Amino acid sequence: MKLFMIYRTRYIRFKFLVFTVFIIFGCENYKIEELYQQRIPDSSLVIYDFFAGGIYTDSSIYGYAILDSTKKFLPSNVDRLPLVYFKNIPNKSLLEVVNLVKPNGNENSSLSPIRRYTINKNIKINVEEYISFIGSSSIDCSLRRLEFNSFSETNDSIIFYEVKDIDRNHINTTSKVSYRKGNIKIIEFPENTVSRIEIKDLIIDYGDIIESNQIDSIIHNNPIICLKTYYLIPKNKVYSCEFSDYGIFKKIN
Repeated sequence: MKLFMIYRTRYIRFKFLVFTVFIIFGCENYKIEELYQQRIPDSSLVIYDFFAGGIYTDSSIYGYAILDSTKKFLPSNVDRLPLVYFKNIPNKSLLEVVNLVKPNGNENSSLSPIRRYTINKNIKINVEEYISFIGSSSIDCSLRRLEFNSFSETNDSIIFYEVKDIDRNHINTTSKVSYRKGNIKIIEFPENTVSRIEIKDLIIDYGDIIESNQIDSIIHNNPIICLKTYYLIPKNKVYSCEFSDYGIFKKIN
């Protein structure tokens, strides 16, 4: 009986060890919480915009990745791309992108990128890297919410009509505004109705900054590089299927 208990204890320990190894090395460690894709014309490659939370830990991974559409997307098995902005509409031969990095004690001294490099991830990717501005400036890098009445789409842009500024009590009204494809993402309600359209715009310009939160300490003509986000909110019901799959990130259900 004693010998049986010893073997039984060892067997339980062995099963626990096998289960632990299986969990760590044999399973996906992240759960996809948000997954959007943008198709590239005349290509089987797909660009993913994703966010995944850890299943067994509090960690998370997010960003962009590119993968062949025939392969299953697994967060822990894809290489995240160093980018926050597409300079041009992605095509089958080249991606031209911008990546922003934190200041790390160094302030921008010009509007030029701190480095340029090329990587290959099933496609050639040219990366321009800038130091991101963090702080208060005369250039507005904050979120802006706009309401639109209708829209139209071309091969390279989306045009919104009768646009009103929500954050300024609809005082500013524009007959139409156009945004180039590549940095557009459609956020949906249930049943594929559009909640809002998120658009990123890269700002590279000179502006005045307030140093160390001191109003009387202003630095003029300082390089400002930031990523501004627009929310385009439909006044009327719009469905995500009304937009094409190219140059636009759409949710994967």
